[in-house]
Amino acid sequence: PEMLDGVAAGTADMAFMFSGAFPDRLPLSQIMGLPTMLFGTSTQASQVWWELHNKYKEHQEEYTKAGVKALWFQMPGPNQIEGNVKVETLADMNGLKIAVDVREELDAFKLLGAVPIIVAGGEKYVSLQTNVISSSTQNFNGSNTWKTYEVTKYITENVDISYRICPTLINLDTYNKMPNDIKKIFDELSDGATMSKSMAEAYDKSNESYRTQLNAYHTSKGNPPIYRLPDTEKAKWRDMIKPVIDTWVNGVEAKGLPGKSMLADIKTLAEKYK
Repeated sequence: PEMLDGVAAGTADMAFMFSGAFPDRLPLSQIMGLPTMLFGTSTQASQVWWELHNKYKEHQEEYTKAGVKALWFQMPGPNQIEGNVKVETLADMNGLKIAVDVREELDAFKLLGAVPIIVAGGEKYVSLQTNVISSSTQNFNGSNTWKTYEVTKYITENVDISYRICPTLINLDTYNKMPNDIKKIFDELSDGATMSKSMAEAYDKSNESYRTQLNAYHTSKGNPPIYRLPDTEKAKWRDMIKPVIDTWVNGVEAKGLPGKSMLADIKTLAEKYK
């Protein structure tokens, strides 16, 4: 939560940041964390986000107004469901105590009948271990990072409920004060389109590798293999959480921001980069 102000103040020149921590200061960025359930890979989602950023000056301005420049975007992987309660149908959501990452994800799980709570990544292990929560939204990279697989039994994939939305930022003054020859080299090496795609491809490779390892780990412990949510069931969930997306669109439109057109573009771009 201190990263945005830390880079803006020059405490650090650059940061890899989670935009979901700033829903009111970076409102348009939250669109990539909405529970659209449209993105199955980081490569797909990250390229969509970069294209949106280039198209909408309002999206660029929410960073520059904060005193930073967004260099590239990456999405660590779609959130699935990991926990100690089997989740295969909507009925399994009823009363499910589940940790989530962002406000819109919390609102979505409420509509699905769960009891969600926002929990930081580093706190998920103990929360699962002590049954404060029974499940968590998590990508396979996150399960390895936070070791939550050690204290869970079930994973449901093809949920793709949302993403952690992570730009890499630089202090605006630091960037602007670079000599032109250095800035040219810096821009070439940190080209947003190239970096967004290559970072995402690395995440996808890592995510798939950890998926294989997690599946092997759970079967070795006598737990069920990873369960894939059927597309028909996923479609039901998507229909039920649509009001969360509508609320977000109406909220940013009320501020004079292009939420409606960005959402329309997301649906088109999701197909383009599928």
